[in-house]
Amino acid sequence: MKLLYLHGFNSSPESTKAITFKKFLSNQDKKNLIVPKLPISPKDSINLLSEIIEKENKEISLIGSSLGGLYSSYLGNIYGLKNVLINPVVPEHLEFMKDIIGEHSNYQTKEKYKFTESNYQELLDLKFNDLNFPMNHFCLVQLGDEVLDQKLTINFFRKSLVIIEKNGIHQFEGFERYLNLIYDFMIN
Repeated sequence: MKLLYLHGFNSSPESTKAITFKKFLSNQDKKNLIVPKLPISPKDSINLLSEIIEKENKEISLIGSSLGGLYSSYLGNIYGLKNVLINPVVPEHLEFMKDIIGEHSNYQTKEKYKFTESNYQELLDLKFNDLNFPMNHFCLVQLGDEVLDQKLTINFFRKSLVIIEKNGIHQFEGFERYLNLIYDFMIN
């Protein structure tokens, strides 16, 4: 079983959660972990990830944080794959995210780039209403998230597996506490 980790907006494969997850995995599992650098364009990201999924004959589980969580749930919904979502963006958040249009600097690489109006439209094109396989989605939510309204997240995944913590932040404090549970969900 391959494991595919999807970083969030303005992040990279060198994010704290990606590194923590990689360190947690056994040597054998590390060989099965794919952590791609996602393109700025949501459309290009989905195309890249679809190619990876299809190359692996859909024998893959996904884990996504924030915007990577939207990509993960979107692809999990299409392909019927298990996925773990960490303070994810959900379709209901998209209409409130227009302010991401503009200049940005990647948190890890410091690379500067522009997220365009066209990129935002690509995000809106990913909007879907229902989960085809709700029990394939395992969502970790911290209500102290300063970026996203997690009530929308909880409502979207109401038929899925959800762990809700009262406090926390968007980066999800204490991610490492759930590594065994995440791994078990992904491979079983």
